[in-house]
Amino acid sequence: MTIHKGTEALNVITNNASDYQDMEVDEQRSYNHSDCPSGTDWRGRLSVKRVDGMYIWHCYNCGDSGYYVSNELQSMRRPEFKVKESSKKTTYEDLTKNTKYDTFRLEGQFWLAQYEFDDVLCRKYGIVEVDGGIVLPTYSNTGMSGYQIRQYSGNPKYLSFVSNGYSMIENITLLDEDCPIVLVEDLLSSYKLNEAGYPALCLLGTKLDAKALEVLQHYRHKRILVWLDDDKAGHKAALSLLRELSVTLPNITSMFNKQPKDFFINDLSIMEL
Repeated sequence: MTIHKGTEALNVITNNASDYQDMEVDEQRSYNHSDCPSGTDWRGRLSVKRVDGMYIWHCYNCGDSGYYVSNELQSMRRPEFKVKESSKKTTYEDLTKNTKYDTFRLEGQFWLAQYEFDDVLCRKYGIVEVDGGIVLPTYSNTGMSGYQIRQYSGNPKYLSFVSNGYSMIENITLLDEDCPIVLVEDLLSSYKLNEAGYPALCLLGTKLDAKALEVLQHYRHKRILVWLDDDKAGHKAALSLLRELSVTLPNITSMFNKQPKDFFINDLSIMEL
């Protein structure tokens, strides 16, 4: 994925979204990406959003992203928000000082916006910001069970503070016999699948935690769909999970097509998984 900035990012917007200046704050529109490096897009895969002080875009055809801040908008922007957090605080409640999406650091807004997350979705799933990155809550049947921090810099990229080695939001579709439980790697994918109406169990990686296995055993009458990242590591991990789970779970399948977070929620909702 290439990240474009400044004039380079503006050229993509002006070449493909001639009406971008008519957009309201927080409005998002889809366009064909005529000069897409992966070939001309005719499916409206270029998503452009106006947020406070800038325009953000992401192409779901080639995977490139970009942002542009005009001189006019730059002068209107608020100073960058600085979170005064103690590194000793480790509970989610201590991390909720900065809950407003439009005050997250630019890179945090950009990272979330490219996956279709806005203020509404961030509030719904409890996504907040700390000085070092974006906080993503984990869930179990008793409610919030922990969180991950997607760091702005440093290694590893994710820091986990969880009591369970998985995350799953209870969903009414668990009662639907035809609706599978989808196993995913990352929390954003699980949130988006839940928003689209599918129960998703996030492994917080590619390994199956013992408690996650207990959850799957509880729903062993349902179909299980393994949907990990579409790369060599994801394929290897998916095959390993299929071998492990097929012993006790009779109806398990796999899917290799990017990751759920890479799809629009509307597209996910009409997929026949």
